Amino acid sequence: MERAKWDRIAGWLASFGIDRWMHIVLIMLCAWIVSVSFIPLGLGRATRGLLGVLAGVTISLGKELYDKKTTGVVEKKDLLADGIGLLLFFVIHVI
Repeated sequence: MERAKWDRIAGWLASFGIDRWMHIVLIMLCAWIVSVSFIPLGLGRATRGLLGVLAGVTISLGKELYDKKTTGVVEKKDLLADGIGLLLFFVIHVI
């Protein structure tokens, strides 16, 4: 790939912001922890992935509700980043 293309990709990734990347990584981690905690129950990989995603949605919405109550601000970009993280988690987990 040409250097200019890599520079554009790197610029786009950087413009997304460190806070959004933290949301993506941490929500994936939360979903993974929930998923792994269901292994002893003998649930299938897809079922555990879905439970991880549902827990992640709950955590994400709960955090934004907490932010609204304490600061009065709900950041839609945080919710979008959490959604991206949960989608990535599910795709990686099920594969």
